[in-house]
Amino acid sequence: MNHQEIVLTTQHDKTRSNVLEDSPVSSGRIGHLYFCQLCDESLVFSPQSIHPEKIVLAFNKICPSCGFELNDQLGYQELVLPMEATIYTNRNCIEPNNLLDQVEFFKPAILRGSSIDRKLQPGFSTGIRHIDDKLNLNLGQLAVLKGKQANQITLIVAARAIAATGTNDNAVFIDGGNSFDTYTLFKHAATLGLGIAQARDRVHVSRAFTYHQLATLIKEELPAFIQKHRAKIVCVLDITLLYADPDVRDEIEAMAVFRDNLRFLAKLASQTNSLIIVTNLESRNRRMDAILTRFGRTVATMEHEPELEAYSRQRASLQR
Repeated sequence: MNHQEIVLTTQHDKTRSNVLEDSPVSSGRIGHLYFCQLCDESLVFSPQSIHPEKIVLAFNKICPSCGFELNDQLGYQELVLPMEATIYTNRNCIEPNNLLDQVEFFKPAILRGSSIDRKLQPGFSTGIRHIDDKLNLNLGQLAVLKGKQANQITLIVAARAIAATGTNDNAVFIDGGNSFDTYTLFKHAATLGLGIAQARDRVHVSRAFTYHQLATLIKEELPAFIQKHRAKIVCVLDITLLYADPDVRDEIEAMAVFRDNLRFLAKLASQTNSLIIVTNLESRNRRMDAILTRFGRTVATMEHEPELEAYSRQRASLQR
């Protein structure tokens, strides 16, 4: 993690960021790290859980690093805390000693990949209640779908978005795994009443064949695509395939670019108020899996969903 210096509030001594690295001190106790999911800024590192609202209020609801509201971006992770430590806070924390005024006997209400204030009704859906309850997709978030059925779910969500009555929404696809299925997407849209010609006008696809091309599409071209097509949904398909390619010569560079791209996508979703869905059809690298989980507001594994299979059979029967 790229953490800045933080202050040890019990002694008001500065402590270096290595306390909070991914490989923290080997001896200690479980600590609770609260951070901004957009910029990875550390906020509070405590030996006991703290209600997320207290963290948010301690920073006037704004991340001191990136300036975005913390209500939607506060993340959580368990790390090893030195035995002698009480609490570490970012130097911009307001009255840090008040964070531990009362002992709180509950687990944090958020986990990495979740948000404090989740809407009750999803802004995007598959129409399959079990799956929609699992995903809870909304504008302004980066969603990570893992597993063999991740692309199938994504195509259904995109089809429903572009075929919604009374809208003219567009979808942008970035295909990093040569897995975009035009036929299935248009088939779903057709069952929802959208003609093929209309669907073609509302779907915009770009393909990459190396991770450098994919990184360029994400960072240099995607923002313009979203603005040009007024897209509210963006789908990056099978994102780890190119970064984890055995032919990649510099694995360290590929990992750094991958992490940077995921951070960028999370920020872009918030800044453009769009839903960005990233799929990963299989686990290829444990560190990449962890990065996906870190930056995804919603993270779900889509494997062997019987409701999806039933939905596909039902839609197929409607077309006969």
